[in-house]
Amino acid sequence: MWKQEETDETENLDVNIDEPNTQANVVNVYNENQATVDNCVEVMADTGFNVIGESDQAIIMTGDATALANVINLVNTNIVGSKLFFVILNIDGSLLGDLVLPAPELFSATDKNNTGEPVVFNINNQNIAKIDNQVGAVATTGNNQSNSVSDASIETGDAIAISNSTSLVNLSIEKINYYNLTINNLGLSSGLIYNWLVPGSVDRMWSGTTNFTTQGLNNQSIGGANPTWNVDNYNWADIKNTVSAQANTGGNQIKDAKTANIKTGMATAVSNLTNLVNLSLSGNNWFYGLINIIGDWAGNTIFAYPDLVVGLKSIEDVVEEGETIIYNLSFANNGYDNSFATELELFLPEGTRYLSDNSGFGHKLSGRNISWLIGELTAGQQGNFQIEIETGIEPELTWWQKLVPKAIAAQSEIEVSARAVAKTSQLESDTGNNSAVAKTKIIIWDDDEIEYQYEHEEEYEYQEEVEPNEFNDGVDQRQPILEIESENNVADFVYPGDIVTFKIEVKNKADVPALDAYLIHEIFDEVGNLYRSNELDIGQIGAYKSGNIYFGVPLTPDETPEGIYTSQTTIYAYAINDNEIESNQVTTEFKVKNKGSSKETLPKTTGDLLGITDSVCQDCDDKFDLWPYILLFTQSALWTYYQSNKWVKEAKNKRKPKAMPKRAVEILFFILILASLIWSASFLLPPLFRLQPRL
Repeated sequence: MWKQEETDETENLDVNIDEPNTQANVVNVYNENQATVDNCVEVMADTGFNVIGESDQAIIMTGDATALANVINLVNTNIVGSKLFFVILNIDGSLLGDLVLPAPELFSATDKNNTGEPVVFNINNQNIAKIDNQVGAVATTGNNQSNSVSDASIETGDAIAISNSTSLVNLSIEKINYYNLTINNLGLSSGLIYNWLVPGSVDRMWSGTTNFTTQGLNNQSIGGANPTWNVDNYNWADIKNTVSAQANTGGNQIKDAKTANIKTGMATAVSNLTNLVNLSLSGNNWFYGLINIIGDWAGNTIFAYPDLVVGLKSIEDVVEEGETIIYNLSFANNGYDNSFATELELFLPEGTRYLSDNSGFGHKLSGRNISWLIGELTAGQQGNFQIEIETGIEPELTWWQKLVPKAIAAQSEIEVSARAVAKTSQLESDTGNNSAVAKTKIIIWDDDEIEYQYEHEEEYEYQEEVEPNEFNDGVDQRQPILEIESENNVADFVYPGDIVTFKIEVKNKADVPALDAYLIHEIFDEVGNLYRSNELDIGQIGAYKSGNIYFGVPLTPDETPEGIYTSQTTIYAYAINDNEIESNQVTTEFKVKNKGSSKETLPKTTGDLLGITDSVCQDCDDKFDLWPYILLFTQSALWTYYQSNKWVKEAKNKRKPKAMPKRAVEILFFILILASLIWSASFLLPPLFRLQPRL
């Protein structure tokens, strides 16, 4: 049953907006309003008041009854430079999945207009309002009667009655963001609330009325070249509201029946009244929503934000230096809102360089960093493309690094990492998936070692002819004899993060060469777990030749607990008749002392070898020495200091300065002699002082 009597008398006596004064940047607005509103709204839903007379078996089952009354009075509201959004929804909960709503941030704005100047509002309001509200809701499932001879039962459904009344009257609101949403959940709810408190938050959704309200300052612009608005409002309003909602499933009767059963449905009555009267809204962004969900609902309430996801994968896990790496970069927006100004970035590892990609997007290159501007990425949109990267690029060295020659193994393996990042100008519901890392192993060959093998290639073939017989088949059966010794540079202990250097002394005590030799170096912790394992190619070890191999092993800070560590070293090679031989196994120990806490377990990993030098070949070139440059720098500094003092004194006194005291001259010569001795002694020390930085 529906009854409505409404009279709406509104007189706009004078509304005047002056033409903008472009020189003064001023707009004048004048409003004078009168309004009389009388609302009488009554909503009724009834499935009850059923009657059964005399019978053997009587059954009354009523359906659900739902009555909703929604009234919004927008009277004498003066809106200047504002954005407003009003919505009212009535939804059947059984037909509703997730409820996706706009994020509150969509109703914020910048703090300057197009000219870069703040917007100024001069507001003058004179308001008179008379408001009379009567709002009610009644839900009934009872008042049932049953009269039976033998058996009678009455089962009533739930009754829900909700009344909401909100009035904003005679207010002048300037530069305020306001987000107000009311959800009347008129049944059972099992869903969750996502992203309301902050993007990524999760809360429980309850039955009944839930209000989502937030507000904040908004120094937004309204565009154009008019930063000053003068607004005069004169409003008078007389508002009377009578709003009611009634739902009934009860009042049923069964008379004089042998068996009587009454079961009523659910009764729901909701009345919502909102008065926005004599309001002056200037420079505001408002969202006002009312949603009534009828019946049980299992969906979620989701405030929509974008959610960028990025993935990065190397097509080949292992490449040789000089070959290209192909990365596959994938991206998607898994959120519920579009992502604007979406950008992808790729950070390449050292020693690599960007070559090309097949994205179709314009890119910006800055050193080893590449960025692509994707623009708008709609909710659910995804894509991918490939990037080609060149390896073997020599990095830019500092002057200090240029003085120290690079020394690496004949063949070593390094692991490099590239990182991809996705960015947007908006807030996201999840930022934990905005980056991805791809790791690739690069095999590096030492050019010096390749040249050495080529120069002594004739040593791979034994020169003396061997007479064939029943024992040798024309092949030299003599075997190389390899003996090694080892030591490390740790005196007392080292810390995690330090580098332990090892010296391996190699001797071939036979008159035939050892071919294709390689060194296996392993480090174990004090309980026997493998800590590091490295393999180093040596090449050929000539007959009766000996030499030293130097290398360093870095101790990874977060993988090295304190304790006693044991290194084991063995060299393997082949004889001329292809028999595999091995040297004796040598061990060293060193102690690690942690500065802080340490992990209890160790991963079995393969580490890097640092600063490798190989002097098994007596013809190998000496490594570059830094001491001559240190000495030259010291001498030059002393000479410059002495000369500058001399010239300053000459300038002050305008005469030739006195000679330096004899004692000072002796000290100077003593320093020069001591530096020369250190320089000479450095050539006699092992190359431990010339270990190179990490590659």
